Amino acid sequence: MAKIAIVVDSTAYFKPEDKSLYQIVSVCLSIGTIGNDIKAINKVINEVAESGIVVVVAAGNYGVEGSNPLNKLALSENSIVVGASNDKDQVASYSSMGKTIGNNILKPDIIAPGGSNLPGHRNIISAAANSDDVTASQGTSISTAIVSAAVNLLIDARWDDWTTWNSLDASQQAKVLKAILLMT
Repeated sequence: MAKIAIVVDSTAYFKPEDKSLYQIVSVCLSIGTIGNDIKAINKVINEVAESGIVVVVAAGNYGVEGSNPLNKLALSENSIVVGASNDKDQVASYSSMGKTIGNNILKPDIIAPGGSNLPGHRNIISAAANSDDVTASQGTSISTAIVSAAVNLLIDARWDDWTTWNSLDASQQAKVLKAILLMT
C-alpha cells in the first residue's frame, strides 16, 4: 500500500494552478507493480487529465501472459496508454496488450519504439543515469517517455508557444492532442 500512497501523493502534486507556473503539458507514469487498489490513483489521473495535462501511462512489460497483463495504471480511460514496438515496427513480445476497459476501449492506445529483448534485434541505447556509460534497454517505460515527448513537440508545432496553448480550453485540447497522436 505504501507504493500506492507515494504515487497518489506525487501525481497529486500536478495541480491545475501548477500547470501554468511550471508549464506542464504532460505527465509520464511508468510504474511496474502497484497492487490492486487503484481507485485513488485513477481519481488523481482523471483530475490531472481534466485540468488539461496529458497523462501518458506505460502499458507494462508482461506481454499477453496471464489473464490480466496490463499495468493497473493503464486502466484509466483518460490517459494515453503506451505499448512498445520493436525495431521491425511490430508490437514487442514483452509489451502488455489487448485489454478492453470501460466503453469497449481497447488498451494500449498507441505503441512507440521500446526496443526488443529478442536476439538479433536492437535495444534502445541511452546514457546511464549516474555515469558516462552507455546502456541498452527495452520496455514500455521507454515508449511512454517517447510519447510524452511527442506531446510536447505537437504543442510546439501546432500552437507555437506555451502562452497560446495555455489560453485554450485545456481539457478539450488535451483530448485533441490524444486524438492527433492516435491518428499518427
